[in-house]
Amino acid sequence: MKKLSVLFFMAFCLFVSKRVQTMEVEVNQNLKALIVAAYNEDEAGVKKYLPLVDDPNTYLKKEELGLDEKVKFPLNALSAAAFTNKNDDIIYLLLAPERQNITPKRKINVNAAEPLTGMTPIFFVTLGDNKTNMITNLVGYGADPNHVDAEGNTPLHIAVKKNQMLTIRTLIINGATLNIQNKNGKTPIDIANTENVKEFLEEGGAKEREQENEEKLKNFIKAAWENDINTITELLKDSFFRTKNLTLKPRKLGIEGREEELNALMAAAIKGHLAIVKRLLKPELSEEKPVFIDFQNKSKDTALMLIIAEQANKETLDSKLLEVFKYLLTKNPDLNLQNSNGETVTHLAVDLSETQKEYLEALLAHDPAPDLTIEDTDRMTPLQKAQDAEKETYAKMLEKEKKEKKPKENLKNFIKAAWENNIDVIKEEINKKKLDVNATIKTEELGIRSVAKELNALTAAALRGNLEIVKELVEKAKANIDIQNNKEKNTVLMSILKRQNISRTETNDKLLKVFNYLLTKKPNLNLQNVNKKTVTHLAVNLPAIQKEYLTALLAQDPPPDLTIMDEDKKTPFKIAVEQGKYAYYTLIQVKQRQIARKPTAPTDNRELLTSLATLTKKLDSLSKIFAK
Repeated sequence: MKKLSVLFFMAFCLFVSKRVQTMEVEVNQNLKALIVAAYNEDEAGVKKYLPLVDDPNTYLKKEELGLDEKVKFPLNALSAAAFTNKNDDIIYLLLAPERQNITPKRKINVNAAEPLTGMTPIFFVTLGDNKTNMITNLVGYGADPNHVDAEGNTPLHIAVKKNQMLTIRTLIINGATLNIQNKNGKTPIDIANTENVKEFLEEGGAKEREQENEEKLKNFIKAAWENDINTITELLKDSFFRTKNLTLKPRKLGIEGREEELNALMAAAIKGHLAIVKRLLKPELSEEKPVFIDFQNKSKDTALMLIIAEQANKETLDSKLLEVFKYLLTKNPDLNLQNSNGETVTHLAVDLSETQKEYLEALLAHDPAPDLTIEDTDRMTPLQKAQDAEKETYAKMLEKEKKEKKPKENLKNFIKAAWENNIDVIKEEINKKKLDVNATIKTEELGIRSVAKELNALTAAALRGNLEIVKELVEKAKANIDIQNNKEKNTVLMSILKRQNISRTETNDKLLKVFNYLLTKKPNLNLQNVNKKTVTHLAVNLPAIQKEYLTALLAQDPPPDLTIMDEDKKTPFKIAVEQGKYAYYTLIQVKQRQIARKPTAPTDNRELLTSLATLTKKLDSLSKIFAK
C-alpha cells in the first residue's frame, strides 16, 4: 500500500512538473511571438500578443528568437522595434496601447534594461540604423539618454564608436552628456575614432549645447522645487523639454541635505506642489507628452517612492504629500517597480509609522493592486516586513488584501478574457462555477477604453464581436441578456448600438452577428436606459446605411413597443421623422400598420365561467341566510 502511495505521489509530481513546463513554454511562445512581431513591424501581431504576455519587458536570447544574423543581443519587444523599425508605429503601439483599446497585463517600461548587457531600448536604436526620430520619440516617452550599460557606456558612447553623426547630434539635443566615463575611464570624446566626430564633440558646438541643456534643465527642476508654475509653463514651450524626465544631482541644483538625483516631477512631488505635478502630467501644448511617471533615478527610486521617503522624515502626516501621492496613483503608475534594494513602493509604505497608514490604504485600494508577493533583497514581502516590525495594523491590512484580492482579480481576468476573445479562460471559469458571470466592473478599473462605463463579460465580448464567447456565456453560463449596467442602465443590445454608432459609414458585421444572435434569445426590447430610450430609439439614431439593426428589431415576435417615449417625449417614429430618415420612418410605419391589422385573439371564456360559478354559489348562500 505504501509503495502504491509513493508511486502515485511520484506520478502526480511528474504530472505537475510537466504541466508547469508546458505553461512556461506557452508563456515563452507568446512572448517570442510578440518580440518577433515587433521586430518585423507586424502591427496585427503586436496587437494580438501584447495583452497575452505577463511581462512585455522581458528579454529573450537571440537563440530563442530565431531571427536573422543581424541580431547579436537579447531583445524585448520595445528594443526589437527600436533596432529594426523604419517608422514609429510599433513604438507608439507598445508605449501607448490604450489608444488602440489594448490592455497589457503590465505596462512597458521604456527604460527596462537587458539583465546581462544593461542596455535599454534606446541603445538598440544606435545599434541599428541611423533613426534619429526614434531617439526623439523614445526620450519623449521617458527614455534616459544617459543610461549606462554593464560596461559603463551610454547610448552616446555607442553612437560615437559607430560614427553615427546624426544620432550623436540627436542624442545631445535630447540631453545626452559628454562627460560620463565608462568602466575604462573613457568619455564619448575619448573614443571618437574619426576627425569629424571628434571635432564636432570638442569644437563643433557639442559642449556648448550640453552646457546650455544643463542650464535649462537646472532652471526647470528648480522651478518645480520652488513651485514656480509660470517658469515651468514658459520653459515647456522650448522643444528641449521633450527631455523633461531627466535628472540632476541636488548639488547642481543648489539643494542641500539631499543625495538622490531628481527630475522635475520628483522635485515637485516631494515638496507637495500639486499644481506643478498636474501640469507635468497633463500636456497642454501640441506634440507635448506627459512626464514618464515611472521614471527611476540612479537609485531606481520613482516619484512615489521619494514621497514616502520624505514622509518618513516627518512625525505627523503631511497632507500635501498625501494629496500628491493619491493624485499620482490616478495616473496608473507601475506599483511593482523595485528600487536598488529590491523594495516596491508598498515595502516603503510599510516602513512608515502606523499613524501614517493612509499611504498603505491608498496603495491597497488602487486597481490594479500592487503585487504583494514581491521580495526585496532581504527576501521579505511587505507582509513579512510588517510582521517582522510587529506592525499589527499593517499586517492585518495586508492579510485582508490577500484574501479579498483573488475573487475580484478573477472577475477582472474573466471580463478581460471576454474582451480579448480568450475562449479557453472563459470555458475554464464557467466550469468552475465560482464567478457571478453578470457582475460588472468599471472600464477604468479594467484598463479598457469602451463606449460603456462598466462591463460584464457578456457586454465585453459583444462589443468586440466575439460571437463564440457570447454563445458560451449565454448558453453554458446562462448570462442574463437583460441585465442593465448600474450607471447608464444600458443592456448589452443597447451597448452594441452605441458601439456601432461610432462608425458612421458602414455596418460592423461582427457586431451585427452578435446582435442578431442575442435577438434569438428573446430579450426584453422595451427596457429603457437612464435617458428613457429603448433599444429601438438607439437603432433609429444610427445612420440609414446601418438599417439592418432596426429591420432585425421590427422582425421580432412580439415586436418592440413603438409607442414608448424617451425623456424628450419622443417615440422612435418621431425621432426618425425629425432626422429626415425616410427609410426608418417608413419601416416603422409599415410595422405599425401590421400591428393594427393583426386580428385579436378570441377571448378565453374559461376564467369568466369560473368567476360566474363562484358568484352563483355565493348568491345561493346569501339566499339561504335571508330565508332563515
